[in-house]
Amino acid sequence: DISVRLRAGRDLDTRKQATAHIFAAARSYLEPIMQNHSLALSFEMRDIDPELSPKCGTIRDHLKKVETND
Repeated sequence: DISVRLRAGRDLDTRKQATAHIFAAARSYLEPIMQNHSLALSFEMRDIDPELSPKCGTIRDHLKKVETND
């Protein structure tokens, strides 16, 4: 099961293309295994409503420190 979560803002055609591309890559990668083993592959892409998905973190602060120390 592959699940991709995206922040809102991408149009439907872009999401459809990404879904097709990712699913095709996973299917191609797993094809040799699926020939000899029972395996189910599924994919779901969901939009995240930014107003209902608060975030908190210090990743950007740490990345800035790393960039300035180079």
